[in-house]
Amino acid sequence: MGFEIFHLARAFLCTLLGHYCASGSAWDYDENTEEYYLHLYVAKQPDLNWENPEVREAVWDLMRFWIDRGCDGFRMDVINLISKVDGLPDASITDPTAEYQLGAELFANG
Repeated sequence: MGFEIFHLARAFLCTLLGHYCASGSAWDYDENTEEYYLHLYVAKQPDLNWENPEVREAVWDLMRFWIDRGCDGFRMDVINLISKVDGLPDASITDPTAEYQLGAELFANG
């Protein structure tokens, strides 16, 4: 139980900071596409563009796949982070001495 509470507290703090604590920036460059991509957590988990209808349909297809096989439900522990502010603007600079700024208002509970 103690580890789970620690993990949840750390995840909440990292979410408020707008990046995964161990990885630095929430943006990485992809050499194949020559574009940057957003990841609120680790770089191997790019964020989905929930505003794209094809992405939404793919998620629904995935969920239907598992429901059709008897899955009773889904754990959606970061569903409140799936929606982002249009244009993905930078966070306001509230602490000029910090390398990263708080940005939760741009991606949390949208």
